[in-house]
Amino acid sequence: MPALTTGVLAALCGATGTDAESTTAAGYCRGFIVGVGQYHVEISRAGGIRPAFCLPSPTPTMEFVQASFVTWVNGNPQYAGDRAVDGLMRWASTTYPCAAPRRPGQN
Repeated sequence: MPALTTGVLAALCGATGTDAESTTAAGYCRGFIVGVGQYHVEISRAGGIRPAFCLPSPTPTMEFVQASFVTWVNGNPQYAGDRAVDGLMRWASTTYPCAAPRRPGQN
């Protein structure tokens, strides 16, 4: 089975309507985003890797995240063929960058 691409994930996230196909697509999108997000949180805890993105407080709604991701992919079609996880992480790190850590001696 080929890897899920960023463009396909964006199409799933952009599905509208109340029919079974649209709700299944939106559910898959949300599940994928939540799964990647939870994995990122776990591997970037203290002692883990540096976070690739930092969500603001309050955390954006899932609807906002979906729409923002779709808009980003439409504006960056060069990433549509990338693996979905890579595109999602690229979007998240661009949309929600972490503040640079302070170096010793900085105020």
